[in-house]
Amino acid sequence: KIDIPLDYRFHIFARNRLTTIYEKKGVISSFNVLHLGYSPIDNLSIIVEADFLSGNIPVPRAGLEYKKRLFNNLLLLYTTLHIAMQQDPDLASITNIAAMPEIATDLKAVISVENITTLDFTLPHKSSTQRLRLGLDYKGYQAGAACDLTEKGNSGELSYNCGGFVKIIK
Repeated sequence: KIDIPLDYRFHIFARNRLTTIYEKKGVISSFNVLHLGYSPIDNLSIIVEADFLSGNIPVPRAGLEYKKRLFNNLLLLYTTLHIAMQQDPDLASITNIAAMPEIATDLKAVISVENITTLDFTLPHKSSTQRLRLGLDYKGYQAGAACDLTEKGNSGELSYNCGGFVKIIK
């Protein structure tokens, strides 16, 4: 994940997330996001982005992003709402609350709760995923336990995936 301020009001954000597709042994799926944000006021940005999922064409999106650090930078609140600009558009919302309290010098706990919901204008509920991450951060290197719970469609078909995560923040 890369978040680079270009100047006072513009930033570029890029993220790559690799996951294993358990039903297909040995297959790795990649999800990539590249977005440009313009912040007309503090903490709020207008974003344009492209999402890339393995084997699919990029999906252009536009929307709003809100990011705020609270309690002396202990807690980060991040939320975004964006629409896919394509023939069959969907509306996506991502909300993340994360904390990194210090345990010792250079060592922090990592606690992150995230909800991702996608609504289709015909379905209407396409999918929702809740993510929980608990781990440790040592000088920007993170690792720990991870669990995702996903509901698909209006029927609410449930699936879960638990394991670990590794993240480098530099």
